[in-house]
Amino acid sequence: MPYLNKLFGAAALGTSVGQAFWVRRLISRVITIGILMVMSGILLALLVAAVLYLTYFGLVHYGLDSQIALIVTGGLLLLITLLAVGLMIFHLRSLQDSLHLFLSLRVPLISNLGSFIAAFLEGFHSIKPGKERR
Repeated sequence: MPYLNKLFGAAALGTSVGQAFWVRRLISRVITIGILMVMSGILLALLVAAVLYLTYFGLVHYGLDSQIALIVTGGLLLLITLLAVGLMIFHLRSLQDSLHLFLSLRVPLISNLGSFIAAFLEGFHSIKPGKERR
């Protein structure tokens, strides 16, 4: 915790009280999103494994052929994956909106870092699936 206070203090140098509040809020949001992503990833992996296990063996138990049960389970896995990717994109855009709001405050010491992160997120959103980067 003392390291975070030092980081907040360094980020707030040369800013007004209102701008320092936005710096703290942005950093705490980034940390919170990171922690939630790790926790959610672990729990989601366990949940997906359990659901797929129960789905497959439930379908086979009730008389469906094992290959058809595998196809149904694969379709369910694809649906869950698309949902997870959609939620990830939604939260990345939310973070990007927070960065744009933060950059509008023009904090002197970290505005370059903020623009770097914003450029990274814009580039990340512009990548089309299936296209190779050069």
